[in-house]
Amino acid sequence: MIIRITENQKVKLLTELSPKSSGVQEFIEMVKSTPGLLKFLGFNSHKSLQEYIYDSSQKEFEELKNDADKFEKAK
Repeated sequence: MIIRITENQKVKLLTELSPKSSGVQEFIEMVKSTPGLLKFLGFNSHKSLQEYIYDSSQKEFEELKNDADKFEKAK
């Protein structure tokens, strides 16, 4: 069996985040342990945040982390 991967699929494979990545798990735990951060990031539940992260690109995840940093600095 031969599997062909298109350029779009290659890009998606390279930009998807692994739910098991230590950076992803650390970020989720930080949000869980920081009161107010979940709402500041625009999410109603931890599950919706996780789903967003798992479907996001590296760039989108970096933007979330930057927003979390802004929240921490504003305290």
